[in-house]
Amino acid sequence: MNGTPQRANLGRRNRSRWRSDRGAYTAELAVALPALLLLVAWGMLGIGYAQASLKCDDASRAAARAAARGEPTAAVEAAGRQAAPRDARLVVARAAGMVEVRCAAAVRVAGLRTFQVQARAVAAVEDLDPVQPPPTEPGR
Repeated sequence: MNGTPQRANLGRRNRSRWRSDRGAYTAELAVALPALLLLVAWGMLGIGYAQASLKCDDASRAAARAAARGEPTAAVEAAGRQAAPRDARLVVARAAGMVEVRCAAAVRVAGLRTFQVQARAVAAVEDLDPVQPPPTEPGR
């Protein structure tokens, strides 16, 4: 017997094995794509939540600094609103030489879900005495 028919047979067997794998990539992609999209959506939610939380932190700190300097309530709220997320609520409380500012907002992240974020900042009220000019010597 000649070795040629066996080689031809082996080639057919390998080709049939390759044909049985046909469409496997499509099936794997169909399973992996929704999982990948879910991971991307969770990542967007996390980034959006972190961004809104940082904005609330910045707003409460800016408003607390302004209130500690003794600025009027309108200026304090303007300083906080400039850094706050849209539709945030700012609450300023003054007591015993301290100023506390709370910022809270409901933030819709990527059109998917609404989160409640909040932050709090406390600052000591600054005693702003006018600067006295140095005494001058007579005759100078």
